[in-house]
Amino acid sequence: MVAAVIANCHRDPKRQRRPYHPDDFNPMTPRRPKPMLTPIDLAMALGVPVTEEQRRKAAEKYGVRNGQ
Repeated sequence: MVAAVIANCHRDPKRQRRPYHPDDFNPMTPRRPKPMLTPIDLAMALGVPVTEEQRRKAAEKYGVRNGQ
C-alpha cells in the first residue's frame, strides 16, 4: 500500500492516466495475459484482404478461436 501511495505522488498523469493500485506492486497477484496480435489481425487492420483459409490456418497456428 505504501508503494502505491508513493508511486501515485510521483505519477505523471499525462503518461500514466490510471492511478497505481496496491496490487500493481504485489508479485503474487494473478495477471491477465495481454491479447496476442496475430499477423492476420495486423493484415485486417491494414486493410489487406484475408481469405477464410488464411484465417483458419492462423487460428490453428496461434491458437486463436474463430480467427479473432
